[in-house]
Amino acid sequence: MTHRRATAAVALAALLCLTGCAASPVDVKGRVLGFDGEPRAGCSIVADALSGGPVAEFAQVSGSDGRHSRSFPPGRYRITAYCGDETGSVTVDASTPEGGSTDIVVGE
Repeated sequence: MTHRRATAAVALAALLCLTGCAASPVDVKGRVLGFDGEPRAGCSIVADALSGGPVAEFAQVSGSDGRHSRSFPPGRYRITAYCGDETGSVTVDASTPEGGSTDIVVGE
């Protein structure tokens, strides 16, 4: 009986750690800007995990003011904006709970 209780306690602790020890998502915010410094609206924004992840594969669209925002598991990501013929990308370190802010310049 003691062995079963110990096994059950270890299993419960492992389960709690798996559900409660997972790192919280990190918010990454920024703007899509043209080389001229003006915001770019309606750009498709995709992310690729360099470390951390995985990242759900879907494109976001920048707002009328060029702003974008997305939550990621802690790690490093390449965020790319596609605005017609213009593209640009940045690498983001999303390893701190404070998140990050980054601007993506397209058309360079």
